[in-house]
Amino acid sequence: MALVTLPLCLLAQTSAEGGASQRAPTVEELLRSIQKRDALIGELFDRVQELERQVGSRKPLSASDASASKEPVTQPPSQPAVAQGTAPNGVAETRPAGTPTQQSPKAASKPPGPGQFDVDEDAAERALERTLVISGALLLPFGKGELQPNFAYVRNELSQPVVFSSSRTGGQALVASSDSTSDIIAPSLFMRFGLPFDSQLELGVPWQSVDRKRIVSSGGNILAVQRTDNSDFGDVRVGLATSLLTEKKWWPDVIARLTWDSDNGGGTGSDILIGSGFHELSGSLTFTKRQDPLVFVGTASYEGSFTKNGVTPGDQLGFALGAFLAVSPETAFSMVLDQSFVGNVKTRGSDIRGTDQTLGTMNFGISSIVGSAQFVNLTAGIGLTNAAPDYSVALAYTWRFDIPFLSGVY
Repeated sequence: MALVTLPLCLLAQTSAEGGASQRAPTVEELLRSIQKRDALIGELFDRVQELERQVGSRKPLSASDASASKEPVTQPPSQPAVAQGTAPNGVAETRPAGTPTQQSPKAASKPPGPGQFDVDEDAAERALERTLVISGALLLPFGKGELQPNFAYVRNELSQPVVFSSSRTGGQALVASSDSTSDIIAPSLFMRFGLPFDSQLELGVPWQSVDRKRIVSSGGNILAVQRTDNSDFGDVRVGLATSLLTEKKWWPDVIARLTWDSDNGGGTGSDILIGSGFHELSGSLTFTKRQDPLVFVGTASYEGSFTKNGVTPGDQLGFALGAFLAVSPETAFSMVLDQSFVGNVKTRGSDIRGTDQTLGTMNFGISSIVGSAQFVNLTAGIGLTNAAPDYSVALAYTWRFDIPFLSGVY
């Protein structure tokens, strides 16, 4: 039989009963002492559970812990059988000596340090996913669709020298300064639909209202003031995107996109043309690399225009570099540098020198989930080159839905 150490209270009792003889306890007395100790441990265990419920512990003791607590444990005679402690709510509690103090989950977890915050991974993923979809860096799942009305305001100011001649100059041509300002209001409707095989169909219908004011001056004298405006539908855009690679280890997500831009823009009766007036075809590759909650996105694109009436707009080569960050569980922040190089316009196969342009824009955006299927994105852009708009502000509202006739298919 294994050696069992008696509690101090039992030793005191046997000492008083035995007197000077100090007789050895019998087996029956030892068994009764063990039963008393087990009963005391069980009572203490019930008290600990009650205290945990009072302080709102989220992780109560399991049945295995309870059974382990009730197993007889051998103690040295020098240790008391019961130790005093303090519960998390300040109430004194009693526990077996040598048992580690159980902390509540709040006490066990360390608070975030300065500059750190806890982000629910699933919620951050939802915010990032919706932001990446509207930016073209992620595709919709099959059977899902999105309806996205947009509203944009663009301000453009341009100052350049011109050769001016009128009756006010006596018919003489002189070099003057032309200062023009344009206010563009551009609402649009964009739709995207998730297709099989990690593909997506895209459709955009823009509308524009342009108000332009032009002042020609020389030597501080205003020579001419011209104000024109126009509003109509712009060029309809249709695109198809598909996923080429899925991110794994060191390689990123890769999405290929092919977009056709029509020439159905209106407003041909004014010197302000709504839309490009040419059929255009563009292709792009978008690369995405995640370091949650941060996502890096890069895009390379090329756009070519079809000849119309002997005129061919310059080809356009562009790239964009951006970062998307989940700043809170349901909100994301974005910062994107967009750069485009436009070649010279060609007329009957010959370049018109000086018509090339460089467009650079820095865009900052913040987006947030406002409902289970609703999303809002606000973007502000600052022009970095003379040919780019001075600044722009765009607001997009996105509503996601299931495509009824595709439910349960594929």
